[in-house]
Amino acid sequence: MKKLLVRKSVSEYLIRNKWQILIVFASLFAGIIIGSFFSVNMTDEKNNAITKYIQNFVSAYGFQTVNGKDIFKFSIYNNIKVILFLWISGLWIGFLPVGILQTGLKGYKIGFSATLFIKIFGFKGIVFALLTILPQFLVMIPAIILYFVFNINFAFSIHNLKNQKLSGSVKNQLYVKNLIFFLVMIVISIVSGLIDAYVMPPILKPVCSFLNK
Repeated sequence: MKKLLVRKSVSEYLIRNKWQILIVFASLFAGIIIGSFFSVNMTDEKNNAITKYIQNFVSAYGFQTVNGKDIFKFSIYNNIKVILFLWISGLWIGFLPVGILQTGLKGYKIGFSATLFIKIFGFKGIVFALLTILPQFLVMIPAIILYFVFNINFAFSIHNLKNQKLSGSVKNQLYVKNLIFFLVMIVISIVSGLIDAYVMPPILKPVCSFLNK
């Protein structure tokens, strides 16, 4: 019974927000494709410089002491930056392109880095690319998609209620939901940061040794 209710709720959500979801996925995958394209078509000079840097990083990674605190701070900074841009995009329908651009940039980084790893390490690079982007796809990407869909709906709801009578209480409810979702996203970004900082390094170390063989 519960499974049926969940399926029904998910189905209704997808139908109700199909255009919003399409916009978010289109911007994300456009970013991935563009990132992959630029990774493949870099100039030889830039390609050689980045390749050398990545190879040196991977070679030394297994022998270095990973500073989880620094990785956590870096991950949190990047995640919260995305969240803030998506929040801004929901304040007014004219700001929605900000969210589209930010989602596209997130896809660009994933496409560029994943393609780069595969270019440098071949088949082994697929394993490394999957492991490095897996936390993003399991945690942050689904959260970003849902949050941007919410902000698209929020922007249009505020716009539609602008000139309606007795809309104050409704607006307040919407702003409360906005705040709750924003705080939930902060919590999710912290969880993602903890995974990046303390779960992934022990997994990536043997993978880096595998890449050097």
